[in-house]
Amino acid sequence: MTKIKNKLKYVFITTMILSRCLTADNTNNIIAANFDTTNKENNHPLDFDNDFFFDDDDDPFINEFLDTVGSNLPTRKIDPNDIINLLCEIGAKEILQTDFFLHTNPLNQRSLLDEPLFEPDRCYFASPWVVGFHTFARKKDRSNFTFRSTCIDSYLALSEPTLLERIQNTINIIRDLLDKPQFNIDINKIFSLFARASVEERRGGFMFHIMRQWQNATLRILFPIYYLESNFSLSQADQNAIAEEFGALDQQEQDNFKKRHFISDKLGVGDTRIELDFDLIEREAFLIRLGALATIPTAFKWGAGFRGTDFPKPSTFPVFDFDTLFRLAENPTKENAEIAFSLLSKFFLGALDRLSADLLDTTLGNGGHLGLGLFLRSHVPVHPLIKKSWAQNLTYANRISVEYLFPGTQKRFFINKINEQEFERDFSNLNDAQENLTFLEEKFIERIYLRAFNTKIQPGVIFRWTSKLCHQGKRWGFNIGTDFWIQDKEKFRSINAPKKTLAQLDIAKAIPPVAYQGKIFGSIVVKAEQPQRTWFISLNADGTISNQGLGEDYGVSLNIETTF
Repeated sequence: MTKIKNKLKYVFITTMILSRCLTADNTNNIIAANFDTTNKENNHPLDFDNDFFFDDDDDPFINEFLDTVGSNLPTRKIDPNDIINLLCEIGAKEILQTDFFLHTNPLNQRSLLDEPLFEPDRCYFASPWVVGFHTFARKKDRSNFTFRSTCIDSYLALSEPTLLERIQNTINIIRDLLDKPQFNIDINKIFSLFARASVEERRGGFMFHIMRQWQNATLRILFPIYYLESNFSLSQADQNAIAEEFGALDQQEQDNFKKRHFISDKLGVGDTRIELDFDLIEREAFLIRLGALATIPTAFKWGAGFRGTDFPKPSTFPVFDFDTLFRLAENPTKENAEIAFSLLSKFFLGALDRLSADLLDTTLGNGGHLGLGLFLRSHVPVHPLIKKSWAQNLTYANRISVEYLFPGTQKRFFINKINEQEFERDFSNLNDAQENLTFLEEKFIERIYLRAFNTKIQPGVIFRWTSKLCHQGKRWGFNIGTDFWIQDKEKFRSINAPKKTLAQLDIAKAIPPVAYQGKIFGSIVVKAEQPQRTWFISLNADGTISNQGLGEDYGVSLNIETTF
């Protein structure tokens, strides 16, 4: 822990350069800014939409703004021009003209209801009723941040040469100003330690299903109750390298830090799927059924934060002013160094929590979207085509579906665009020093803090094709098959934010990519007959063989069902 603090306190050292240039009177009353990044307990926060109150008086977003943002602003004791000169000298302006977020979209998700694991494990059912449940567990080792990449440096600019060069240049200038050769931070090395980080996901619970058959029609209903957990992950080699560079925390500190910032979890009910199909064409050589499906948005959580955190999704900025840190630097005591370290830690961890809310806090269903679709099922007995004894109980089955998800409102995170023209100002003008400093403070926050706004989203259409070979014997059976799933890009219908804010948002970065996934799956089924009902127990598994924009996952389930 000591090594970590020593590394991070270099940030505080940079402000001590002021001892060479500041002329303001010292004060014993050092005011520490409140960096409550969730804006829940902040009595004097500050928002940077300066004309918000004048442009959108009737906008529904105003209520949230007034609840979270006050009007008392911090006062300055140091000449703003001194701070501006120093920030420009160390290259802060150039860093703020560089993107840190390459994307802000949430990660694509595939509904549990579309997993081949929960397809019927037999092709034919002799009884009118089938009732049962799957006990399942699923894991995704690495999620896709973009269409092709599972590494976070495709999402954050951790490997972007321009940003790395500008930050390293700032570090070198600070080292020379302080005349401290030991100030030899290699930003490329540090960022590279985190560049391969990804998001892990676990889902486990029960998938309940019921089916009712009539002479020419079949009704099937599914809904899950499950636990969902997402967390940032690094390989063991990367974890060891980070521990070597910064020092290792003890186990309790690691667990507490992960729980607060790196893990999101929840327990609840997922969406409900209803399928109804009818015989369309029935021949001796094949059977085709046509049906309709509906995905009902019944998902809700019972609880959250068991092993992680239920991250908030604020739509406002936190407070930050350089003046507080520079006033602390006027009197560089150990106590003030600890205060500065605490303020900076809270500020940067607040930015991390918003990133976690964006990437880790996923829903238990389709985000509240109603889905309607059509599907075809076909059964082709193999024996008429291959007249061998081993083919007598084999059937080739297909399911093809298309589903349209209706628009709905979700919270989506956005980052502000960089406007190069805004930086075309005279930072050497003494009369504009206060305004210029406020501008740099705003841009500093805008570069690393996401904001979430209610967004009306049109999800992409989902296409799915599942095919399998089934064997149904007297006592046992099996099936093995392939599954293909693809979802088109979503579109934004509207964003509930002030007009000025809308013009600043980088909307393109918030749209997830197209996602597709190919899988293989299979099951082994055991049959047990009783006088009034028949029991079936099956062990099922699936795994990803190809994907883009989604991630590779795998799952197992134990299905217990009865027919009567």
